[in-house]
Amino acid sequence: MSLRRGLVYRVPPVDREFLVISIDTLNEQGTAIVVEVTDDKAWSDSRNLLAVPFGPDDLPAGRSALAWRVNHLSAARLTDQVGGVGGGTLNRVIHATKAAIGA
Repeated sequence: MSLRRGLVYRVPPVDREFLVISIDTLNEQGTAIVVEVTDDKAWSDSRNLLAVPFGPDDLPAGRSALAWRVNHLSAARLTDQVGGVGGGTLNRVIHATKAAIGA
């Protein structure tokens, strides 16, 4: 399977979802940089700039990307694609991630 930036994957057995934010060149080498995705409504109403709500055209709907929950995973662990985000949402997540690390 070929991972792509902007897609959301569920990772078994932890049953958590992650949005791939790394460039496709890195993904193709077998490593992905990801941020955790949550459906916890406490974050969707937050004014915190680091919790980026998915837009109406993003899937899965009603989720938020937690920009401070950055990690790297082996591409082999990202096996179950469950959706993706558009360019606007991805850009907001990237900017929030940069803000989280002071870049």
